[in-house]
Amino acid sequence: MKTKLPAKDRPLTYKQKAFIKEVIDNPKQSLTQAAIKAYSREGKQVTYGSARQIAHDNMTKPNIVSKLSQYSDLVEDAILNTVDDWKRSDKVSERALAMDSAKFVHDKIHGKATQRVEVQSQQVSININMTQGQEPTGTDNVAQ
Repeated sequence: MKTKLPAKDRPLTYKQKAFIKEVIDNPKQSLTQAAIKAYSREGKQVTYGSARQIAHDNMTKPNIVSKLSQYSDLVEDAILNTVDDWKRSDKVSERALAMDSAKFVHDKIHGKATQRVEVQSQQVSININMTQGQEPTGTDNVAQ
C-alpha cells in the first residue's frame, strides 16, 4: 500500500515551482501576475480571471505556502500588491477573495491569531427575610 505524503511535504509541480519563483523574483507584482507568467505557455496565455483563481488556489496549498514561508517578507509584499490590485474591483466577491487570500497567507506565515478569554466566577449567597414586621413562629423564636 502506497503511503500518502502530508500535503505540506508533497513535491511541487513544474508550474508551481515557476509560480513560487515568480513571486520571489518579482515581489512588486501581484500573485495574479505571477500566475499569468508561470502558467502561460508559448502561444497560450492564461486569462486574468483564470490566473486570479490559480493564484488563490496556490496560496491555499500547504506545500506552496510552506515553501513561500521561507521568504515571508517577499511574500508579504506580493500579498499587499495583490490586495492593492483587487481592492479596486467593482465586484464584492473579488475584494472578498483578496482579503481571504491575504488573511490565509498571513496566518500561515505568522501563525493564526488566537483570542483568550479569561473567566472568573464567584459564588454569592443572598438571604432575604420576607417576614419583616411579622412575629417569628415555631422553632424560629429566639429567647430575649
